[in-house]
Amino acid sequence: LQAANALAFDQTLQGIQDSARIFMGANRAGVLVGVLALAPDDEPGQISIAVLVVHPGHQRQGIARALLRYTTCQAADAIFSVVAAASNQAAMALYRGLGFTEYRRGTLGDAAIAVVKLKTPTKATPTMKQRSLGPARTPVSALGLGCMGMSEFYGESDDSQSLATLTRALELGVNFFDTADTYGFGHNESLLGRFIAQGGAARRAQVVVATKFGIVRAPGQYERRIDNSDAYIRSACDASLQRLGVDCIDLYYCHRRNPDVPIEDMMASLVALVRAGKVRQIGLSEVSAGTLRKACAVHPVAAVQSEYSLWSREPERGMLQACAELGTTFVAYSPLGRAFLTGTVSSATLADNDFRKHNPRFSGAAEASNRELVEALRGIADGLGMTNAQLALAWLLAKHPHVVPIPGTRRIAYLEQNVAAAAHDPLSTEQVAQLDALFDPARVAGTRYTDAGMAGIE
Repeated sequence: LQAANALAFDQTLQGIQDSARIFMGANRAGVLVGVLALAPDDEPGQISIAVLVVHPGHQRQGIARALLRYTTCQAADAIFSVVAAASNQAAMALYRGLGFTEYRRGTLGDAAIAVVKLKTPTKATPTMKQRSLGPARTPVSALGLGCMGMSEFYGESDDSQSLATLTRALELGVNFFDTADTYGFGHNESLLGRFIAQGGAARRAQVVVATKFGIVRAPGQYERRIDNSDAYIRSACDASLQRLGVDCIDLYYCHRRNPDVPIEDMMASLVALVRAGKVRQIGLSEVSAGTLRKACAVHPVAAVQSEYSLWSREPERGMLQACAELGTTFVAYSPLGRAFLTGTVSSATLADNDFRKHNPRFSGAAEASNRELVEALRGIADGLGMTNAQLALAWLLAKHPHVVPIPGTRRIAYLEQNVAAAAHDPLSTEQVAQLDALFDPARVAGTRYTDAGMAGIE
């Protein structure tokens, strides 16, 4: 699992290239830092993981785990086998945490070895659990899909890949799709509209579409203003309907509040859209519990969307309780801490156009401190046979029955891992408490946005 020095790593790479095995590599900043090589197993129909090596300068960064996860997630109804040193407790824990089970023990020369195997499941469509949206109790999948990264903020994207991921999400029972007019300056809504159009009326009936208004930016700029005026709301709604290719938006959020516009006035504008048949249900994003109560006095609010995860616990200070009292669903965005909680990303590997590059929690001493929490999370996840992402999502699902996380991804492999969290046995009260204590807000370093990004958050 690790090379003793850079020379040993380079020699291993050369050996893999000479043997013409199938292999996958992990690349960081244009440098190959980890390799997993596959070879035919002695037993028919099985695959042997022949080499798994990580450069000594990049160990303890989750590279081996990521390579194993990716490789095994790509195969359905396959058996992977690995020969590991039985004395290597870290390696054995890694394999067990990813679902490998011990097949037999033996010796190789003077060394005691263990053969571990993983049977990947046939990719059948699982039964997705459902939760309710708002007072109307509209059925939605327990996990939604955040689509923002399919258009911008997280590096380059590919529409064909995104459409394939959207299609797979629906196959897996995910029917709650989240977008906004500002994501990609309309591109994200148009992409979701293409996905809906590909399936015709039947697909439109299957999906619950949520979009947002209120953040106004110029193309290529992060600087923004917040517009909650009646004229803007009406024009933004019409533009979103056109891009999405639908007659009615299932859930229409105010993306950010402008404090200069009374909440009652803004709600009146949204109620007019409901009465006009352009919007089914109203939502708010990043508002306070007090604002939610004022809004509900005008018209029921189906959902509040705010950041909520193990490392962003602000909604626990009154908002979740208010939602429960008012029959409002809480939609948790960035439930994986912008992927930091997965243990697979760092600021050093992010593209220059990835907004996390400048996020306070991904910077300097804060990043190093937060990584210690993620490593502790990994230890708990390994013991439960889960990935970090699955455990973080399972924690959210166990916290409150009216919480619906919307993890975002462009990749089918990550989507399938996330969906598995909803099918996992619920965490116990003790397990939830353990994670609560580990991620006590006082232990998380850095704010969740820059000062500019906090504009409009109550």
